[in-house]
Amino acid sequence: MTLNISKGITMHYFFLGVACLIFGIYFVVDINVFFGVFFLYFSLQIILSMQGLTLDKTQHKFKPYFMIFPFKLGRWQKMAEFKCVQLSKWNSSSTFNHRGGSTRVKSNSYTISLVGMDGTRWELIDVVNYKLAIQQAEEVSQYFELPFENIYKDALEKALSKRQGAR
Repeated sequence: MTLNISKGITMHYFFLGVACLIFGIYFVVDINVFFGVFFLYFSLQIILSMQGLTLDKTQHKFKPYFMIFPFKLGRWQKMAEFKCVQLSKWNSSSTFNHRGGSTRVKSNSYTISLVGMDGTRWELIDVVNYKLAIQQAEEVSQYFELPFENIYKDALEKALSKRQGAR
């Protein structure tokens, strides 16, 4: 019994996919329709490739994968025993300088992790949408039959109570 968590469509090989798309159009128009259709299909599969994670509770293994065509490319890795599933928030910001000023870009992501008995964290997946992160963390929690800890929610509630106490 396995659980699949998908990060969705990635753009890692986007330029390779566009190059195959151009070759496919060229082949369809000038050389051979069969090879052209093959390249067009291949280019769409590369552009629409996906990343994700497969968890196998019975064999205590997990596999981060890259999915191209119907194949999931990745290696199985052993897992330790875990005590809980955690959801935490990651903030990052970057400043870009340009002529006449600068621009600051902030981004947030939420990390779903498995916490081992010794306190080590195994980061499973990063999700940008908070509601989707909670949904996927709860799925992992139910799959492994482990308690779910939302560290971000705990920190948020602590900050709100601290702010209300200061008034």
